[in-house]
Amino acid sequence: MSKLITQHNGFHQTAAGEGPPSNENPKDMIQWLSSRKRATLELADGSIFSGHSFGYQGCTKGEVCFNTGMVGYPESLTDPSYAGQILVLTFPMIGNYGVPDDEEVDNLGMLAHFESSKIHIKALIVADYSYAASHYQAKLTLGQWLQKHKVPAITGVDTRALTKLIRNHGAILGKVAVQGTQSLEEFGFDDPNLVNLVASVSRSTPQVYSPAPVEGPPQDAPAKKSLSHFCSGLWHEEQHCAVLRQHTWREAHRGAMGLRLHQ
Repeated sequence: MSKLITQHNGFHQTAAGEGPPSNENPKDMIQWLSSRKRATLELADGSIFSGHSFGYQGCTKGEVCFNTGMVGYPESLTDPSYAGQILVLTFPMIGNYGVPDDEEVDNLGMLAHFESSKIHIKALIVADYSYAASHYQAKLTLGQWLQKHKVPAITGVDTRALTKLIRNHGAILGKVAVQGTQSLEEFGFDDPNLVNLVASVSRSTPQVYSPAPVEGPPQDAPAKKSLSHFCSGLWHEEQHCAVLRQHTWREAHRGAMGLRLHQ
Protein backbone atom coordinates (compact mmCIF):
# COMPACT_ATOMS: atom_id res chain seq x y z
CA MET A 1 0.00 0.00 0.00
CA SER A 2 1.98 2.98 -1.25
CA LYS A 3 -0.37 5.71 -0.01
CA LEU A 4 -2.69 5.39 2.94
CA ILE A 5 -5.11 8.05 1.74
CA THR A 6 -5.39 9.95 -1.52
CA GLN A 7 -7.03 13.35 -1.70
CA HIS A 8 -9.28 14.58 -4.49
CA ASN A 9 -11.10 17.94 -4.41
CA GLY A 10 -10.92 18.07 -0.64
CA PHE A 11 -12.43 14.60 -0.17
CA HIS A 12 -10.25 11.94 1.38
CA GLN A 13 -10.65 8.46 -0.05
CA THR A 14 -9.31 5.12 1.07
CA ALA A 15 -6.33 3.52 -0.61
CA ALA A 16 -7.04 1.07 -3.37
CA GLY A 17 -8.04 -2.36 -2.12
CA GLU A 18 -9.39 -1.43 1.31
CA GLY A 19 -12.96 -0.52 0.45
CA PRO A 20 -15.49 -1.30 -2.28
CA PRO A 21 -14.51 -0.58 -5.92
CA SER A 22 -15.05 2.98 -7.10
CA ASN A 23 -16.33 1.93 -10.54
CA GLU A 24 -19.85 0.76 -11.29
CA ASN A 25 -18.95 -2.66 -12.61
CA PRO A 26 -21.24 -5.19 -10.84
CA LYS A 27 -18.63 -7.96 -11.21
CA ASP A 28 -16.05 -5.91 -9.31
CA MET A 29 -18.53 -5.25 -6.52
CA ILE A 30 -19.47 -8.94 -6.29
CA GLN A 31 -15.81 -9.90 -6.21
CA TRP A 32 -15.09 -7.40 -3.42
CA LEU A 33 -18.10 -8.53 -1.38
CA SER A 34 -17.04 -12.17 -1.65
CA SER A 35 -13.43 -11.38 -0.73
CA ARG A 36 -14.28 -9.82 2.64
CA LYS A 37 -13.22 -11.90 5.63
CA ARG A 38 -15.85 -12.98 8.10
CA ALA A 39 -15.31 -12.13 11.76
CA THR A 40 -17.20 -13.32 14.81
CA LEU A 41 -17.74 -12.14 18.37
CA GLU A 42 -18.70 -14.81 20.89
CA LEU A 43 -19.91 -13.89 24.37
CA ALA A 44 -19.48 -15.92 27.55
CA ASP A 45 -23.23 -16.64 27.61
CA GLY A 46 -22.98 -18.35 24.21
CA SER A 47 -24.33 -15.48 22.10
CA ILE A 48 -22.76 -15.13 18.64
CA PHE A 49 -22.52 -11.91 16.59
CA SER A 50 -21.04 -12.14 13.11
CA GLY A 51 -19.90 -9.57 10.58
CA HIS A 52 -16.88 -8.72 8.44
CA SER A 53 -13.36 -7.76 9.46
CA PHE A 54 -12.05 -4.26 8.73
CA GLY A 55 -9.19 -4.10 11.23
CA TYR A 56 -6.28 -6.35 12.08
CA GLN A 57 -6.59 -9.93 10.87
CA GLY A 58 -6.19 -11.64 14.22
CA CYS A 59 -7.92 -12.97 17.33
CA THR A 60 -8.37 -11.40 20.74
CA LYS A 61 -10.38 -11.64 23.96
CA GLY A 62 -11.52 -9.33 26.74
CA GLU A 63 -14.50 -7.76 28.44
CA VAL A 64 -17.26 -6.44 26.17
CA CYS A 65 -18.71 -2.99 26.89
CA PHE A 66 -20.37 -0.23 24.86
CA ASN A 67 -20.03 3.51 24.24
CA THR A 68 -22.94 5.69 23.09
CA GLY A 69 -20.93 8.66 21.81
CA MET A 70 -21.84 10.08 18.39
CA VAL A 71 -18.30 11.26 17.63
CA GLY A 72 -14.86 10.98 19.21
CA TYR A 73 -13.80 7.42 18.43
CA PRO A 74 -10.07 8.39 18.20
CA GLU A 75 -10.32 9.63 21.79
CA SER A 76 -12.37 6.65 23.00
CA LEU A 77 -10.05 4.05 21.51
CA THR A 78 -7.03 5.66 23.18
CA ASP A 79 -8.80 6.12 26.54
CA PRO A 80 -6.82 4.12 29.15
CA SER A 81 -10.03 3.22 31.00
CA TYR A 82 -10.92 0.88 28.10
CA ALA A 83 -7.78 -1.25 28.58
CA GLY A 84 -8.59 -4.94 28.19
CA GLN A 85 -12.05 -4.30 26.74
CA ILE A 86 -13.79 -5.09 23.47
CA LEU A 87 -15.59 -1.85 22.66
CA VAL A 88 -19.00 -1.68 20.96
CA LEU A 89 -19.88 1.71 19.43
CA THR A 90 -23.65 2.22 19.28
CA PHE A 91 -23.69 5.07 16.75
CA PRO A 92 -24.81 3.56 13.39
CA MET A 93 -21.96 4.77 11.14
CA ILE A 94 -18.35 4.85 12.28
CA GLY A 95 -15.20 5.92 10.44
CA ASN A 96 -16.58 8.56 8.09
CA TYR A 97 -14.14 11.25 9.27
CA GLY A 98 -11.09 9.00 9.49
CA VAL A 99 -8.23 9.41 11.94
CA PRO A 100 -5.89 12.43 12.29
CA ASP A 101 -2.09 12.24 12.29
CA ASP A 102 -1.14 9.64 14.90
CA GLU A 103 2.44 10.91 15.20
CA GLU A 104 1.85 14.66 15.55
CA VAL A 105 2.73 15.96 19.02
CA ASP A 106 1.73 19.15 20.80
CA ASN A 107 3.83 21.65 22.77
CA LEU A 108 3.93 19.25 25.75
CA GLY A 109 5.22 16.36 23.66
CA MET A 110 1.94 14.43 23.84
CA LEU A 111 0.07 13.07 20.84
CA ALA A 112 -2.00 16.03 19.68
CA HIS A 113 -5.25 14.27 18.77
CA PHE A 114 -5.53 11.37 21.22
CA GLU A 115 -6.04 10.71 24.93
CA SER A 116 -2.93 8.55 25.39
CA SER A 117 0.02 7.22 23.45
CA LYS A 118 -1.68 4.10 22.04
CA ILE A 119 -4.96 2.28 21.38
CA HIS A 120 -6.06 0.52 24.57
CA ILE A 121 -9.10 -1.48 23.43
CA LYS A 122 -8.71 -5.15 22.48
CA ALA A 123 -11.19 -5.00 19.57
CA LEU A 124 -13.82 -2.72 18.02
CA ILE A 125 -17.40 -3.68 17.08
CA VAL A 126 -19.56 -1.41 14.88
CA ALA A 127 -22.78 -1.60 12.87
CA ASP A 128 -21.64 0.15 9.68
CA TYR A 129 -18.03 1.05 8.92
CA SER A 130 -17.34 3.82 6.40
CA TYR A 131 -14.41 2.82 4.19
CA ALA A 132 -14.11 6.41 2.92
CA ALA A 133 -12.85 9.11 5.28
CA SER A 134 -13.84 12.70 4.60
CA HIS A 135 -12.14 15.26 6.86
CA TYR A 136 -9.44 17.87 6.35
CA GLN A 137 -7.36 16.38 9.20
CA ALA A 138 -7.72 12.75 8.11
CA LYS A 139 -4.40 11.00 7.56
CA LEU A 140 -5.61 7.41 7.95
CA THR A 141 -8.89 5.59 7.69
CA LEU A 142 -10.09 3.99 10.90
CA GLY A 143 -9.44 0.55 9.43
CA GLN A 144 -5.87 1.42 8.49
CA TRP A 145 -5.22 2.85 11.97
CA LEU A 146 -6.53 -0.32 13.62
CA GLN A 147 -4.46 -2.52 11.31
CA LYS A 148 -1.36 -0.46 12.10
CA HIS A 149 -1.86 -1.06 15.83
CA LYS A 150 -2.98 -4.70 15.42
CA VAL A 151 -6.52 -4.23 16.76
CA PRO A 152 -9.24 -6.48 15.26
CA ALA A 153 -12.54 -4.87 14.25
CA ILE A 154 -15.92 -6.11 13.02
CA THR A 155 -18.56 -4.29 10.97
CA GLY A 156 -22.07 -5.47 10.10
CA VAL A 157 -23.00 -6.39 13.68
CA ASP A 158 -26.44 -5.71 15.15
CA THR A 159 -25.06 -3.35 17.78
CA ARG A 160 -28.55 -2.49 19.09
CA ALA A 161 -29.19 -6.11 20.05
CA LEU A 162 -25.66 -6.43 21.44
CA THR A 163 -26.00 -3.24 23.50
CA LYS A 164 -29.34 -4.38 24.95
CA LEU A 165 -27.74 -7.66 25.96
CA ILE A 166 -24.83 -5.88 27.68
CA ARG A 167 -27.18 -3.38 29.33
CA ASN A 168 -29.29 -6.16 30.83
CA HIS A 169 -26.41 -8.48 31.69
CA GLY A 170 -23.68 -6.00 32.54
CA ALA A 171 -20.17 -6.13 31.11
CA ILE A 172 -19.59 -9.64 29.79
CA LEU A 173 -16.52 -11.53 28.61
CA GLY A 174 -16.10 -12.07 24.87
CA LYS A 175 -13.65 -13.18 22.21
CA VAL A 176 -13.15 -12.24 18.57
CA ALA A 177 -11.93 -14.45 15.73
CA VAL A 178 -11.29 -13.48 12.11
CA GLN A 179 -11.66 -15.92 9.22
CA GLY A 180 -8.33 -17.50 8.34
CA THR A 181 -6.87 -17.20 11.84
CA GLN A 182 -7.76 -19.25 14.92
CA SER A 183 -11.26 -20.59 15.41
CA LEU A 184 -13.23 -19.53 18.48
CA GLU A 185 -12.95 -23.07 19.85
CA GLU A 186 -9.15 -22.82 19.95
CA PHE A 187 -8.91 -20.18 22.68
CA GLY A 188 -10.86 -19.30 25.80
CA PHE A 189 -12.15 -16.16 27.47
CA ASP A 190 -9.97 -13.77 29.45
CA ASP A 191 -11.09 -11.55 32.33
CA PRO A 192 -8.99 -8.35 32.31
CA ASN A 193 -10.16 -7.54 35.85
CA LEU A 194 -7.95 -10.34 37.18
CA VAL A 195 -4.79 -8.37 36.36
CA ASN A 196 -3.53 -4.98 37.55
CA LEU A 197 -4.97 -2.78 34.80
CA VAL A 198 -3.82 0.40 36.55
CA ALA A 199 -0.20 -0.70 36.31
CA SER A 200 -0.62 -1.67 32.66
CA VAL A 201 -1.75 1.83 31.62
CA SER A 202 0.51 3.82 33.95
CA ARG A 203 3.90 5.20 33.08
CA SER A 204 7.01 3.50 34.50
CA THR A 205 9.09 6.66 34.96
CA PRO A 206 8.27 10.12 36.43
CA GLN A 207 7.28 12.90 34.03
CA VAL A 208 6.88 16.67 34.55
CA TYR A 209 4.82 18.97 32.30
CA SER A 210 5.40 22.67 32.94
CA PRO A 211 3.35 25.65 31.67
CA ALA A 212 4.86 28.15 29.27
CA PRO A 213 6.05 31.46 30.79
CA VAL A 214 3.36 34.13 31.03
CA GLU A 215 4.13 37.42 29.31
CA GLY A 216 3.40 40.71 31.02
CA PRO A 217 4.03 42.31 34.44
CA PRO A 218 4.61 39.84 37.32
CA GLN A 219 1.54 41.08 39.18
CA ASP A 220 -0.64 40.08 36.22
CA ALA A 221 0.62 36.50 36.14
CA PRO A 222 -1.59 33.94 37.89
CA ALA A 223 -0.22 32.18 40.94
CA LYS A 224 1.45 28.95 39.87
CA LYS A 225 0.61 25.67 41.53
CA SER A 226 2.05 22.20 41.29
CA LEU A 227 -0.06 19.09 40.83
CA SER A 228 1.48 15.76 41.73
CA HIS A 229 -0.31 12.75 40.33
CA PHE A 230 0.56 9.14 40.98
CA CYS A 231 -0.16 7.93 37.48
CA SER A 232 -3.23 5.72 37.09
CA GLY A 233 -3.99 6.17 33.41
CA LEU A 234 -5.24 9.73 32.94
CA TRP A 235 -6.36 11.27 29.65
CA HIS A 236 -4.05 13.72 27.91
CA GLU A 237 -6.88 16.26 28.10
CA GLU A 238 -6.76 16.28 31.91
CA GLN A 239 -3.04 16.98 31.85
CA HIS A 240 -3.54 19.75 29.28
CA CYS A 241 -6.22 21.44 31.39
CA ALA A 242 -3.90 21.54 34.40
CA VAL A 243 -0.96 22.99 32.45
CA LEU A 244 -3.13 25.55 30.64
CA ARG A 245 -4.18 26.81 34.06
CA GLN A 246 -0.52 27.47 34.85
CA HIS A 247 -0.07 24.40 37.04
CA THR A 248 3.00 22.19 36.84
CA TRP A 249 1.94 18.58 36.30
CA ARG A 250 4.16 15.97 37.91
CA GLU A 251 3.44 12.34 37.04
CA ALA A 252 4.95 9.76 39.33
CA HIS A 253 5.60 6.17 38.34
CA ARG A 254 3.15 3.29 38.56
CA GLY A 255 2.29 1.52 41.78
CA ALA A 256 0.62 4.33 43.72
CA MET A 257 -2.55 6.32 43.21
CA GLY A 258 -3.50 9.77 44.41
CA LEU A 259 -3.48 13.49 43.65
CA ARG A 260 -1.82 16.29 45.57
CA LEU A 261 -2.11 20.04 45.04
CA HIS A 262 0.82 22.23 46.12
CA GLN A 263 0.93 26.00 46.23
